[in-house]
Amino acid sequence: MRQSEWTCLAVFAALSTALSCNAIWGISEGEIADDAGMLAAANYPTRILADATFVYWYSDGAKQLQRVRTSGGAPETLADSTYINGLAQDCRAVYWTTWHTEELPASVFKLAK
Repeated sequence: MRQSEWTCLAVFAALSTALSCNAIWGISEGEIADDAGMLAAANYPTRILADATFVYWYSDGAKQLQRVRTSGGAPETLADSTYINGLAQDCRAVYWTTWHTEELPASVFKLAK
């Protein structure tokens, strides 16, 4: 399997006593210092993963599963989902799990890419 040309990073900023993450950045492998560029603004992105075409993340602030092209552009919302616990992918789909809540049982979801 060929590795993607992109490495995904979350930009962290210390706010008061909490650690906050608020942007998705892509950096080509190699010269990191000159090639950094923000791919998308994000509302507390967590559960980040990538393939050759997209970077996927769960926006904890917006409670949405989102993605952006590794080349940049506007983020797409793939699903509204509260309490995403895990995020995974294969060549055909993105999968995620959710926590048990008073309203819903713990679940596993699948969405074609």
